[in-house]
Amino acid sequence: MGVAAVAAASANAAAGADQDKTVRALPDTIQDVAVGGGGRFLLCALPKLQQVAVFDANEGRVVKFLSVGSNNFKIAAGMTKLLVALPEPRVLQRWTCSA
Repeated sequence: MGVAAVAAASANAAAGADQDKTVRALPDTIQDVAVGGGGRFLLCALPKLQQVAVFDANEGRVVKFLSVGSNNFKIAAGMTKLLVALPEPRVLQRWTCSA
């Protein structure tokens, strides 16, 4: 294989890598992230909106926004549940992680 063929194969591989890439814009800055569902869900804390965005890796998109009622919160996740801790009212919220 000549130098030109190697360069062409490399360019084709790079172009194919862009086809596998998905970019999704979110409506706010992400403050914190938790992984749930065994890696299926990426839970993104959006404090200015008082929400958690649920990104489903299987679908490649945000499948829902959860309103938590405060801009000061922390998140953690397990296989099937999302926990939201609200320090000021001293409240724990438990949500189901599903699409």
